[in-house]
Amino acid sequence: MKIEVLMSVAVQPRKPGRKNRPAVRLMTPRFIEYGFYVSLVYGIMGPLLGLQIDRLGIVFLAGLACLCFLGFRERPVEFFRTLAFPMGLGISYLIIQLMYHGLSISAGYVKPFIPWLFTLIVVQALSFRAGFFHRFVIFALLLGGMLLFFLDFRASGDEVIRMGLDRDLGGLSNPNAFASWFGFCTVYFFVFGIVAKRQKVRITSWIIATSCLFVVTLTVSRGALFATIIGIVLGSREFLKRGFIPLLLLCILAWIAYGVGVFDQTISYYMTRATEKTGRFLVWPRAFEAFMNSPLTGVGANAMQIFLPEKAKVVTPHNSFLFIAMASGIFPLIFYAAYWIQATWGVIKELPGKTDTAAFLLPLVGYAFLSCLTSNMNFMESWVIVTLVASVTLSTPNRAGVSKIIRHKKIPR
Repeated sequence: MKIEVLMSVAVQPRKPGRKNRPAVRLMTPRFIEYGFYVSLVYGIMGPLLGLQIDRLGIVFLAGLACLCFLGFRERPVEFFRTLAFPMGLGISYLIIQLMYHGLSISAGYVKPFIPWLFTLIVVQALSFRAGFFHRFVIFALLLGGMLLFFLDFRASGDEVIRMGLDRDLGGLSNPNAFASWFGFCTVYFFVFGIVAKRQKVRITSWIIATSCLFVVTLTVSRGALFATIIGIVLGSREFLKRGFIPLLLLCILAWIAYGVGVFDQTISYYMTRATEKTGRFLVWPRAFEAFMNSPLTGVGANAMQIFLPEKAKVVTPHNSFLFIAMASGIFPLIFYAAYWIQATWGVIKELPGKTDTAAFLLPLVGYAFLSCLTSNMNFMESWVIVTLVASVTLSTPNRAGVSKIIRHKKIPR
């Protein structure tokens, strides 16, 4: 059986003292994108529907990753160059946990790195498909809408405190993770309303953004709400230059939502939670101290629990940087920090409007960064992966402005 893959060769301009070296760009087959969506639905909905088969999701992702890699087998450096930092993070983390700390590959804070590495490869290949980033957001919105049928209200006494998902839904059952998912959609559709040229599209986008923001408020996740607001502010940098009318429309829409009492009850829940002292500012100094006591290899993923006498409970760092530093030491932390720097540089140097994703990525990278500051492993969420990979891809050399020769390549399988 042979898989036909459309490849393009970008001929780089000749530089003094250098030979022309074509950079291969893969036009990833459509079925891989569909397969990626299927893997996400299976990973989230499978446990709830009783369709989960042991290791099927990892094997399926590994198959997709192998197909993507085969498409770049002639020039693997061209493909993995943009993944150097996250792959370095994942590989160094696993080596330290397995070989130094002696943990099993199935350990709680070790196993998720395997599908994450495969997902990185798949998303990197899909990032070269035109419109993939926008199609993924539509998929995320539709999947989030489906998940609303499995709401689970977390109660404290007789008062409803937070809204999450059914606990069988794994990671997204956590209200903070669920809020981050809809916060991502909120920021995207807010920016989409800004860049839209037609008034109907703009209003529709802002209605969707407002609806997603309402879901965020129902979770009473302070971190997600704060990150969403910052993402919206970052997305408004071009918005304010467009004039007063778009701003007025958005304010009127928000005022109507507030006036009809949509947010009244959730505001009272936030006031209740505002009196609670968060454990993050208590655990972060202790996590940093644990890292400093073992800076080269960390304390291991099996020793992430920190007891807080002030709250009389055991918690984890709740910060991805401290989590990686505490679990595996300085080297994975360097790769992780470099990954964020690379993604941020990609969107900062890219002029808005140069690509169809440039206007969205700066606010979304800022939103993702703030979300990862209040979570251990939020960087493994699919929406974060897609955002960061798209941002890193912007910084790859010779991505645009070169002549292209399209040819077909038969890849045996």
